[in-house]
Amino acid sequence: MIIIIKNIIMRKLMILITCVAAFNFAACAQKMDAAQVPNVIKASFAKQYPNFTNTWENEGGKYEAVFLKKR
Repeated sequence: MIIIIKNIIMRKLMILITCVAAFNFAACAQKMDAAQVPNVIKASFAKQYPNFTNTWENEGGKYEAVFLKKR
């Protein structure tokens, strides 16, 4: 009887962990088109990092530049 109860609890725990993991993957940063980023932010980035190319992401209402150095 105790083994059955443990199996039920373990199954529910695994379902919960799977749901939390799926939610976390869905809440990751979203890639954006450069046209959606305000000009002030793009200009500030270009001034600070003139030799880099970048793509933009929006994470929790904050803009994030993922960038590489130009060759």
